[in-house]
Amino acid sequence: MQRMIDLGQRLGGHATEGALRKAIVAEAKALLGAQRVLLVLYSADGVMEIADAALPRTEAADALQLAVTPWLDEARGTGESRLRRGPDGAAPSAQRSCLVATLVAPQGPLGCLYADIDGAKGRFEDGDRVMLSMLASQAATALAHLRRVAALQVEVEMRTAKEHAASTAQQATAEVLQVIGSSMTDTQPVFDAIVRNCSTLLHGSRVVFWLVESDGVRARSSNGQLPGLVLPMDQSSAIGACILESRVIHLPDLLAAAQQYPLLLQLGVKSGYGSGLYTPMLHEGRAIGALAVLQKAINAFDDNDVALLQPFAAQAVIAVQNVRLFKDTQEALERQTATTEVLEVINASPGDISPVFDTIARKAMQLCDADHCGLWNVEGEVAIGAGHYNVPEAYLPHVMNQRVLVKHLYGPVAGGPPFVQVPDIRELKPYQKRHPRAVADVEVGGIRTYLCVPLRDGDTVIGLFALNRKEVRPFSDKQIALVQAFAAQAQIAMKNARLIKETREALEQQTATAEVLQVISSSVADTAPVFDKILRSCQRLF
Repeated sequence: MQRMIDLGQRLGGHATEGALRKAIVAEAKALLGAQRVLLVLYSADGVMEIADAALPRTEAADALQLAVTPWLDEARGTGESRLRRGPDGAAPSAQRSCLVATLVAPQGPLGCLYADIDGAKGRFEDGDRVMLSMLASQAATALAHLRRVAALQVEVEMRTAKEHAASTAQQATAEVLQVIGSSMTDTQPVFDAIVRNCSTLLHGSRVVFWLVESDGVRARSSNGQLPGLVLPMDQSSAIGACILESRVIHLPDLLAAAQQYPLLLQLGVKSGYGSGLYTPMLHEGRAIGALAVLQKAINAFDDNDVALLQPFAAQAVIAVQNVRLFKDTQEALERQTATTEVLEVINASPGDISPVFDTIARKAMQLCDADHCGLWNVEGEVAIGAGHYNVPEAYLPHVMNQRVLVKHLYGPVAGGPPFVQVPDIRELKPYQKRHPRAVADVEVGGIRTYLCVPLRDGDTVIGLFALNRKEVRPFSDKQIALVQAFAAQAQIAMKNARLIKETREALEQQTATAEVLQVISSSVADTAPVFDKILRSCQRLF
């Protein structure tokens, strides 16, 4: 009994698990006079792993483990120690004595201790089995105690880190607000500051900042290698569910939650993370993004961590809205400036549509991020190419001064929609059926996305203004509204030009008539001067 007490004290005196493992194997070898000792322990997911061994130099521990795995599994299942000798029928000197005992702690089996000896070197008896079983019990107690101490140490360290995070939270919030104030046109510095401060405050967690974009949920900032990753906006990921449901999602065990959110295996579990916390960025009741925080340990977060993330999520929303407001204001100013410039050109060129169209084309392409555009006069169902800007040279013969049916330009008609947008001309039947107009647009003009806005005089379509992109990228509602405003200005310019032309023609006709009447009055007896004057006037007018 005293021997076992001394053994327990020796095992309990080790400060690290590595040292304790070596001591267990050494004690087994000395206690039994064994030739081979193998200590296997179970990992967190139940896999049996070699912890330490004492073997002859020519032998390998993994080969021994493989050979005795059935006995180890049996000991794990029953919790009982066993003595075996073999092969059956051989002389005692030719047999090997094998012992297996389980390290059983209150929370369950921790592993197994195996020992053997060749008959020529000695022989184990049942008393040796009892001693190995007692050693295994002492080893389990020492190992469980050491692990409890380590777990408590981790808990203390985490608590200390959380207290430190709480004491510095105000400073971190102030830093982010300062970055927001100095980054009114760019959200990225704000996102990076939030990620940096969240990671520091939440005991060195992995933090990823996600933002809702047109193609899904994109990682915009991280203290790892995720930025640029795009996830689908669905329930396959915890971050997607957090945004769709506009609520905090706390997952104490990522592996257990992977059944509900399959992408967790790729986004957390495979990288060794055990728990996750996901907080939405709410604007007017709808999530526009979210913060994901991951920790290696299972159940690493608590309610305090949830509360700590809330201000950062709110700050992120402020940053996004500030930049959007600034961008909207800037765009509105650009639109107003462009409109003013076009009106100035209209006033300066009352009878000439060319400088007006050039200004409209340049501004529309710049503000709407288009590649080229065109203006068509419409007479009934026919459109006549009146001006085109920045089109490929090979495409000019297909548009300038060409007479094309309005329907072949995919254009709006009287009483039709206020605009027509074709996301991809290649998807239309005319192109798929190889209609010459559609083929020229795509393969010569390089057009993929097409926007056409009518120029109306009352209920009559008098022209078409078209904006094109070489890639499949539809125009936004704001861009379409801007093009409609430009089209209205182009309609004013065209109408002014027509009125001036009609007035000038009427004046020329009146002048010609007066000149002929004057010749008639001065040539009463001779008709030849009258006929000559009429011919010259007709020649000039027509």
